[in-house]
Amino acid sequence: MIWLNNAATSFPKPQAVRDCVNACIDHLPCSDGRSSLLARDALEDARCIAASFFGVRKAERIHFLSGATEAANLIISGLGIGKQAVLATSLEHNCILRPLFSRLERSQIGIVHPDESGRIPSSAIPSFAGAKFFFLNHSSNVTGAVQDAKGLFAEAHRLGMACILDFSQTAGTFPVDLDDIEADVAFCACHKGLLGVPGCAVMYLRDSSLVKPSFFGGTGEHGDVLDMRNSGVFEVGTMNQAAVSALSCGISFIQELGTEKVFGSVSSKVMHIKMELSCLSRIRLASPLEGPCTNAVSFVIDGISPSDAAFILRDSYQIIVRSGLMCAPLAMKDLGLVEGAVRVSPSYLTSDSEIQSFIDAMKDISRSISRSIE
Repeated sequence: MIWLNNAATSFPKPQAVRDCVNACIDHLPCSDGRSSLLARDALEDARCIAASFFGVRKAERIHFLSGATEAANLIISGLGIGKQAVLATSLEHNCILRPLFSRLERSQIGIVHPDESGRIPSSAIPSFAGAKFFFLNHSSNVTGAVQDAKGLFAEAHRLGMACILDFSQTAGTFPVDLDDIEADVAFCACHKGLLGVPGCAVMYLRDSSLVKPSFFGGTGEHGDVLDMRNSGVFEVGTMNQAAVSALSCGISFIQELGTEKVFGSVSSKVMHIKMELSCLSRIRLASPLEGPCTNAVSFVIDGISPSDAAFILRDSYQIIVRSGLMCAPLAMKDLGLVEGAVRVSPSYLTSDSEIQSFIDAMKDISRSISRSIE
């Protein structure tokens, strides 16, 4: 099987990541702050590695959680949004949209839409000047288009909004400098472009007082303190040390190869796929050809539903892709794709021969459709 669903989770993992996870399982268990300094060292090492990789000058701004969905819910709960208006984009993943729409009245939520390039214009932000919080998906998991987060946040800050960035799709596939972007809060999953394993997310807080903890438990420290509402402590319970260590190894793998080399390789593969697909009849790209993008390339095939197209690719060509709404219903609505789309997403470790196999399969499908219509 050929795995081309790396925007969901990366595969294969680097050998160093696999070895790291095995080592965590094979060695004696140690729990952060409870029985050994080893776990504390590993956790702090990972924090420093992640901080450096994402342009964060103070490592204590980095926190580890179990996943991007947990981070998104914790952030939205911890911001203490009452009756204030919030602004989000139509490009947001359901990990943001569902907590917002489940907690707030529809009238409280402003939605800003991208232009034809798939990007949010900063000129649209002043129309929502009453909002107190701005949620931005750094890159759509449907189109792959990367947003000008720094410019958008500068405009939102000018209007008094706190800015929250979901960089799950850009982390590991596109340069991210959180301090330079001036995000107030940010989060990402670690099992996608960062080449880690599920069970870990990075949460960034420029000022820890902005978000209040919303779940509590053991921390290994301050065991006599019972009221933790204002503690600024977010890493509670037993940490997923294997996943946190895997994150360190994934980032180190990228850094050792060279970030420019890794990002450039992914970009080159994505552009090659886009150019090939754009030349095929009966296939329509839903991702832009111009501007900065991550590894997500979405498209539709005339006369074939996205789910059927994904089944054909898997059953007839042994290629795994993603299909459907991709947890981004508003983005699909913007694109006019009621049934969603098909998404292909390579990684640095996707071989040229695997990409060529996908392109050959799409050419074959395109020819078959054209013949059947004739």
